[in-house]
Amino acid sequence: PFRPSLHGFAFVNSFRGSPLPPSLRSLERALGKSLPAQFGLCGGMCAAAADYFLAGRRVPSVGEPPKSGEWLYEYIHQRQTSSFDGLVVPMRVMQGMAAPYSGPDGLEALNARELQRITTRLAAGELVQLCLILGKADGKSRPWDNHQVLAYRQVEARPSNGPPSVVLSIYDPNFPKDDCATLTLSGTADGYACVRTAHRDSKAGPVLTQVRGVFVAPYVRAAPPEPPVTAGR
Repeated sequence: PFRPSLHGFAFVNSFRGSPLPPSLRSLERALGKSLPAQFGLCGGMCAAAADYFLAGRRVPSVGEPPKSGEWLYEYIHQRQTSSFDGLVVPMRVMQGMAAPYSGPDGLEALNARELQRITTRLAAGELVQLCLILGKADGKSRPWDNHQVLAYRQVEARPSNGPPSVVLSIYDPNFPKDDCATLTLSGTADGYACVRTAHRDSKAGPVLTQVRGVFVAPYVRAAPPEPPVTAGR
């Protein structure tokens, strides 16, 4: 079975270089300081981890985020671009940030619809890449403040003193080697509310984050590349 400590990357989701895909890097000079100097490639890390797992291979044993120009960085960057499905995922994120939280057209209702897809695919033994809507269209949140994780297991709990809840075990690139990271979706009048639980290290307590919305991100399996062979002396 998938385990983040074995099949996820050992480094945290924090990169330096160009956040633009190779086809758009000619725009770097024109965009200038509007491009972040430090950024995440969470979608690419999730897709790459799934690629390696499904290929029966271990992820590269790298303790620090690869740098721009290195083969692993370019591979993760390419998988990040693929996870956007063109503009489909960014548009869904923008719509989710602008959507109300409750009500028939709100994010709690979206969570209920998406949860059916997620649990069906997990029950079939699939890894499910998820996009988490964390921000909202309030002028303070930025589109890249949202996140992607990889769900690999489902645990359903029915507490006697509350609504049913579903716990999804996830690989979260922001918390490397955390086998206890989860998304907990709890039933509400309009659908499901969601909370992410993760651990930065064994000494600190859990980190809880409210997730406004969850939807399935596209994942198409790809063969991970072989690392380049370096000539010895």
